[in-house]
Amino acid sequence: MSGSAGLVLLGTFLPWVRIGTRSRSSYRLLGLIDRLEFARGSLQVAAIRLWPVVPLLLVATCYASWLHRPRTAGVLGVVAAVYAGGLAVAVGQAPAPTLSGVDLVRVGGVAMLLASVLHFVPARPARAETSR
Repeated sequence: MSGSAGLVLLGTFLPWVRIGTRSRSSYRLLGLIDRLEFARGSLQVAAIRLWPVVPLLLVATCYASWLHRPRTAGVLGVVAAVYAGGLAVAVGQAPAPTLSGVDLVRVGGVAMLLASVLHFVPARPARAETSR
């Protein structure tokens, strides 16, 4: 869980698109989209405005996992993976050329989704050793 969260977090700070001669990270890109009012629906606007919460969501997911709270970690991880990964997929379909940050968030999002689903699988109890 921690490794995938680290990939997603790193990807959010790396360049996502090149606009003119400047590369823009997800935070600068989404701030620009919000200011220019390209987002049409209220769900899109909310997703863009809440994007700076992603690092906090990733940290909360890892913290819950470290504290052995599998259901909490699983739910937070699914939310983080779908949110970050979904936005990276949406940006990847835009007509602008995408850069490394988008791909890293996609890969990290898939890994986080898998790790989150595994948190819902109950651990098998250890078998007791029998003496011969």
